[in-house]
Amino acid sequence: MKKWLYICLGLMLAISMSILPTAHANEPNGYFDIGSTSFSLFGNGSTIEIMHGEDFTLRYTIINSEESLALYRLDENNQVVILKDVYHSSEDLSHPQDSFRLYATTTVNGTPHPDTDQYVTIQYTDQVDFSYYKLVLSPSSNTLRLGDELTVNVQSYMTDNVAADWQITEYPQDLLQPTDDNTFQVIGQGYGTITVRIMGYHLFGSIEVNENRSWCICFNHDDYLLDGEFHQIPVPGLDHPSEASNCFVVGMTHGLTLLVDNGNSLVSYGDEIDDPENVMWSASNDNVTIDNVSKEITFNHVGKTELTAKYRDVTVTTTLYIFENDNYAIVGSGLDTTIEPNTRYDSDIQLLCFDEGYPTHYCYGYYILTPDMQEKYGAFLLDDLEGVTVHDDPDDPVHYLYEFDERYLGETITFNFVVSPVNESDIPSDPTLYQDFYVIENGQTRKVSSLSGSITIGEKKPSQEPVDPSRLLQNLVDNNQKEEIIAHQDLLADIYRQTINEGTLDLNAIDLQNLDYCLSVAYQDTIQVKLEGVSEAQGMLTGISQLDLTQPQTITLTARQQTDETKLEQLKQYCNDNGYEVIDAWDISLAKQVNREETVNIDQTIHPVQITLPIPANYQNDCLLIREHNGVYTFLDVSLAKGEMTFSTDCFSTYALVKKKAPVSEYVTNESESSISSSTQTTSPKTSDTVSLTPYLVIGALSLFGSLMIMIRHHKRQKGL
Repeated sequence: MKKWLYICLGLMLAISMSILPTAHANEPNGYFDIGSTSFSLFGNGSTIEIMHGEDFTLRYTIINSEESLALYRLDENNQVVILKDVYHSSEDLSHPQDSFRLYATTTVNGTPHPDTDQYVTIQYTDQVDFSYYKLVLSPSSNTLRLGDELTVNVQSYMTDNVAADWQITEYPQDLLQPTDDNTFQVIGQGYGTITVRIMGYHLFGSIEVNENRSWCICFNHDDYLLDGEFHQIPVPGLDHPSEASNCFVVGMTHGLTLLVDNGNSLVSYGDEIDDPENVMWSASNDNVTIDNVSKEITFNHVGKTELTAKYRDVTVTTTLYIFENDNYAIVGSGLDTTIEPNTRYDSDIQLLCFDEGYPTHYCYGYYILTPDMQEKYGAFLLDDLEGVTVHDDPDDPVHYLYEFDERYLGETITFNFVVSPVNESDIPSDPTLYQDFYVIENGQTRKVSSLSGSITIGEKKPSQEPVDPSRLLQNLVDNNQKEEIIAHQDLLADIYRQTINEGTLDLNAIDLQNLDYCLSVAYQDTIQVKLEGVSEAQGMLTGISQLDLTQPQTITLTARQQTDETKLEQLKQYCNDNGYEVIDAWDISLAKQVNREETVNIDQTIHPVQITLPIPANYQNDCLLIREHNGVYTFLDVSLAKGEMTFSTDCFSTYALVKKKAPVSEYVTNESESSISSSTQTTSPKTSDTVSLTPYLVIGALSLFGSLMIMIRHHKRQKGL
């Protein structure tokens, strides 16, 4: 009995094994992908429906490999035809028009085995489902602007071309004006939907036209930490080093692109534009090299540079800071300070670390108490002191603030700031595990192993009355003491920032003049003012906005004779048409150069600049001053005295002294009479030969007529007697 039982079990096992699918050891692990504009993936044995009249492209790609297997099909005689890595139906004119199979060889350039090779079936049809087609807008919605040309097209997810007819059925008429069957001009702002009908289906595309968009520069590179592409996006307007935003390492090369944000983007800084190849990039100096073909930037020297992207009518600029592949500590207000009890202390140290050419967070800065402090307080780190509370900095998540309670009143705590790759929980007392780092302080860079600092917890200072900027500036000018003005350097910088950059402080004209003078004295070591062809100028520093007072720079005001023939001709024509003649003309320009950067021309200031120019001494006070700026002519108040003219202006272009033309006689009869009359009026004295007799003749005639009438009347009376 057992024998028959074993026989039955064996037969059942054999049958079950025979019906299991056979796995071929050489069967490739991959997929078929179809389409040229976007790819759809299919597995072995799948059926792919293709619309009649449309061509397609097919590949077989091995997973985790860039290699493709050769594709082939069989003819009616089961013979192999076409053996290519990429199959194009447009090149295979003899393929069946109803259905056929495409096979993939088991290896690259392998031998066809139709019985075992993987395949897909191509099935031609006259009706496809909704997901077969897609609506394509160019440019995409996220970069549309007023005046743009928008093109609407339909593409297939499967094929290279679309054979079916389609038409646009709806579009936002307040945003778009048709210029062709599938082309529009953008005429308005807002949101809208474009609807297309094809094969009985409707396709929809959303558009947004928004002029108030933000733009960001994006750097693309491979990050060894993330093992993939990393996008580094500097915060717009950031004017100081920030590790993961605008800091880079010498020797590295990154790709460049531009992001645009309409305000509803799915990513934090926006979407990449569709045509980054149309962005033109430039830099302010040779600290970087830009390749506008490959759209790449290479960092050459330590320092900083202004990177500019120009795209259509948009210009985006950001400041980049370049470092060596090392650790840096940027010190702001200094390490020795005095604070009040229960006041948060900020050492103002920014730690920047770079490893293998990229920013890294795998380094840490520590405030280690000096040995005498360790012995006194029984603590190793500043963080470990009793009565000290450590707070997160709301403006910097990796920065901390320290608060000391009343027990430290009158105490001075000394420490050393060090850098180590070891995390805080394992921080050792072994100095050999600390790393040297660069210190950037007051524009100077040095390499150290540690920084020493101290915190004194002092008495609470009495509140001070707020400073009156007008009174302060006037006192500084009246005293005119260089040392006193320099001592108020920081306060003067605050007044400049509040008045010029932020607009939160309103100063009158005299205050602005005083501020300009004080700034020129306080920052004479960093800001050099040059006058070329100008005797004197006041208000240049307060006239230029966003002036970085701490950066070495040169501001140049130049006055030259205007030699541009076109501008001179236009000026003379305007003056002649308005009854003036040009006496003299100048080209007056204002420019700024920071460090080694390119000189920037300033054609307008936010406050007037008072300028004094030397002029010939024979110019009289009846002269007027006219300015031409961007095609607009304006008369300005001017003072002429002792061979100089003084005026105030906020625009820099063409200036001219002019005089009113002499009046011309308007009565003219004919050429000879005009000549004679003119000669008589201007050169001949009045004599008996030249005095007119007409009035006397008229008077004589009237007298004779009156006498005659009296005689006749008298004669009639006598006759009547």
